[in-house]
Amino acid sequence: MNENDGYWADYYTGTPDEITFQKIFSYSDRIRYYWTDPAIAAALNQLLHNLGPGDLPAPLVSQFFAGFEFGHIPLKATDLINSHIRGKSVVNRFLDLSQRIALNCDFFRADHFICNSLRYAVSGGA
Repeated sequence: MNENDGYWADYYTGTPDEITFQKIFSYSDRIRYYWTDPAIAAALNQLLHNLGPGDLPAPLVSQFFAGFEFGHIPLKATDLINSHIRGKSVVNRFLDLSQRIALNCDFFRADHFICNSLRYAVSGGA
């Protein structure tokens, strides 16, 4: 990002320290613009090679990839990447289930208050 600031320079303002902080901790996903860069692709391949095909330590993975159910944490680097892309975390599964319940309250025999709350939540509060 430092060598090619064209994708982010217009979006981050402040002191050099503030900009460094924003690049590291921003919600923005500007990395998507860099994936096609051969140097970035090579660095990702080297990282995956260094991590190897085996399992990563579960306690280490769970510290940095929260949201997976105990015993269902992907431990291979490529599985972690794919799970992150596909959004297979507990939170996403909960939201999916909430939407299904909200749309089918009678089928699930859900409490009236719970149904109305879920309908409100999945509609974005509208």
